[in-house]
Formats: sequence, structure tokens, C-alpha cells
Amino acid sequence: MPHSNNTLFAVGYAQTYFYRESSVEEATVNGINNLAKSVSTRIKGERGFKDTKFGPEFAGEFFKEELEGGVLDFVKKNHKVIATETVGDITLVLLSTGEAPTLSSAKGFDKKAPEWVSKLPKKPGFVYAVGQSSPQFHEEETWQLAEYNARVG
Repeated sequence: MPHSNNTLFAVGYAQTYFYRESSVEEATVNGINNLAKSVSTRIKGERGFKDTKFGPEFAGEFFKEELEGGVLDFVKKNHKVIATETVGDITLVLLSTGEAPTLSSAKGFDKKAPEWVSKLPKKPGFVYAVGQSSPQFHEEETWQLAEYNARVG
């Protein structure tokens, strides 16, 4: 999770609606949940196999993320919206806990992909995960599913 001087950051995603406020509100709720999940989440899961004459055969799996109520309440009370941006059909909100300056979105997004996309930073004590998703009808659902797969996968 991105952090700086005891401040944590997360991004929330939402579909871009006709009323921008609705998009920002939904993205903020998503960001609050992402921030809380990054702080503390419990992952419960099960995988099923059945015996066949050729050996065990995968039958299915189920995973569930559970947020601790206290963490979610803390993030809800202490989050700050740092920046919002609409890119095509997706609205993004950058959130933080702690003191972080509000950013202007006048610059927009840099078209060049950051280096960490292809080369993970080597910092001790950090855990990095990669998640993928097949394309969904709404772009933000693709991003959310990829994040879920990175956390649970």
C-alpha cells in the first residue's frame, strides 16, 4: 500500500455517471473499503477436490474477505479525499489517512507507465501482489476484480 510519513493512500474506482457527484461518492466508498482492506482484512476460503481414479480433481473454491468493524469505522472517520479524476468511463478518487495535501488534477495522468508496473521495487518489509481480471462490461469492475485477485489470489 502506498504510504508516506504515517499516511496511507488508496484509490477508489467507480463507473462515470451523468452526475459527477454520484461517481465521486461511489468511488470514495470503494476507496474507503480498499484502504480498510489494506490496513487489516481477514480472508477465509476453501477449495474442494474430489477423488477420481486418476487422482484428485479440483471441484471449486470460495474466498471471502472480512473487514474488521473498528478498522472500517476508523477509515470512514479519518479519510481525506486528495484528488479526483475522470478518465473515460471510470472515475478515480485518491484517498489518504492522516495529513496529506490536496492535489490538483489539472495535470491529468501521465501517459507513460510508471517503472514499478514492470519492475517491482525492492524494499524490505513490503509485500507486493499482482492481480489480473478478464475484461468486464464496466471498466471499474475489471480493476476491482484484479485488486481482489491480488489480495486473495
